[in-house]
Amino acid sequence: MSRGKLSYGQDGELVLLLSDGKRIGHTNNSPVGNNGVILLIDCSQSMAGDKIRQAMAGATEFAKSALTRGAVVGVASFGDEATLLVETSANPDEICRAVEEITTGGYTNMAAGITLASIALSEYMPRTIVLVTDGQPNLRGMTDAGEREKALDAARAARLRDIRIICIGVDGADLEFLKLIASAPSLAQKVGCGNGGLQNALAASVDRLRLKG
Repeated sequence: MSRGKLSYGQDGELVLLLSDGKRIGHTNNSPVGNNGVILLIDCSQSMAGDKIRQAMAGATEFAKSALTRGAVVGVASFGDEATLLVETSANPDEICRAVEEITTGGYTNMAAGITLASIALSEYMPRTIVLVTDGQPNLRGMTDAGEREKALDAARAARLRDIRIICIGVDGADLEFLKLIASAPSLAQKVGCGNGGLQNALAASVDRLRLKG
């Protein structure tokens, strides 16, 4: 099960460096697979408790359903930095193990998360990022406005590569901001945690995937 972090290639471009030594970049990959999906989970400190438990349970349900529809699913998280917990996979056990590794802590480096997920999907078409968050982008030593703009830039770049972005906000999330991140305002929603709201919304978002039969 390969994990990954953002790194810089020799040409100065951001790449995804996997634990097995493989490098994935925007510039050296063309789509070779169908129906790639990255579940991108905010694991900042504010997500601790019921929010992250519901996100993890919903992610597991989502992945199992998406696999039955012909998708391959990867899992990434972001706090102070972004981490690919598992590459896109058709193995439900591998995906579930990756989800179980999610822990909370740190800030909300959403831009890094979106960028990492975008690169991880370089080899797929169609491709989708499903983003779960409870707040605004922020990072130690940076202005919130600056981090917000970086997240918007990362989302614009992803959409230009024909990546569909679906956003699920919970509690303190700014729905209007998530509508700007998502590929369309209708692909952003805000839910509460009561009665399993986040878990259910994430599991149900599989119906919003753009899949090739």
